[in-house]
Amino acid sequence: MPAATQPAGPIEKAAEASISFGHRIAQLAIVGMMALITCDVIARNVFRTSLLISDEVSGYLLVVMTFFGISYSLRSGSLLRIEFLLFALPTRLRCIVDVVFDLAALIVCLLLLRSMIRFTWITWEREAIAPTLIETPLWIPQLAMPLGMLILVIAFLLELRGSILRLLGRKPAPPSEPTPHFEIMS
Repeated sequence: MPAATQPAGPIEKAAEASISFGHRIAQLAIVGMMALITCDVIARNVFRTSLLISDEVSGYLLVVMTFFGISYSLRSGSLLRIEFLLFALPTRLRCIVDVVFDLAALIVCLLLLRSMIRFTWITWEREAIAPTLIETPLWIPQLAMPLGMLILVIAFLLELRGSILRLLGRKPAPPSEPTPHFEIMS
């Protein structure tokens, strides 16, 4: 994650801990999904039967992985960015664009968070269940959406803070060339 020039305070540490927590939950969801699908493949090919729940539960775990993992992707610089345009800009203008982007993304995430909370609450109030074999109460898998979005809001607050500090010159400017996120092996 990006290193700050100033020591992190308790709020920043708590925010980073929530992002790290989301990352761990996403990792567990991936492992759970892999284990469930592997067990279902073995059951189908060896015992000629199916677990019957692997599609449904894997779908729920995919939502958990996506919503809990996206904040870590943002903070680690792994989300898609149109860097060839950004790196064509002068450093100061790039810092301004970063602040505007972070602010716009934060507003969108807050609106999505509000909608996801309402959606999950309505599902809970109506006691909606999945029309499947295990009849999952739908608010349980839907809860991953507002929780993950809350962590993403926290991540965008940290990003916005860093962008503002860079704009004000209190934090080092971003690099003038893109940092490769993978290495091509020859």
